[in-house]
Amino acid sequence: MYTAKMQESIKKVEATRAARMATEPRRMTAEEKDTLLAAYHPDYKEDGFVTLKVGPNKGEKVPTELGRLLESNSRILNEKIDLNKIDYDVDVLVIGAGGAGSSAAIEAHEACLLYTSPSPRDCS
Repeated sequence: MYTAKMQESIKKVEATRAARMATEPRRMTAEEKDTLLAAYHPDYKEDGFVTLKVGPNKGEKVPTELGRLLESNSRILNEKIDLNKIDYDVDVLVIGAGGAGSSAAIEAHEACLLYTSPSPRDCS
């Protein structure tokens, strides 16, 4: 169910559809595209990046969120961890669930290298 304001907007779109479909939009110039990207695309915004201060990639620009993660305080710094006691012994460790991480997890799962539950599935 659309609100009255939305229904009014739909009527305006429907009333102008034929005229809009009969015209070809003007192509943007390279300068117009650059201006639009600089104004709205996150990869073009300077405040969306930080320069790494430490590590093997020191001096490189990375997205702000990644920089904060890489240079943040350790979450296990004051934890007592016994490296002789292994909770999980893994062949594949996937960190992250973006495109690459999800693809890696799917491939590892299909190759019976990754288990998605406490009890391993039968891979024989």
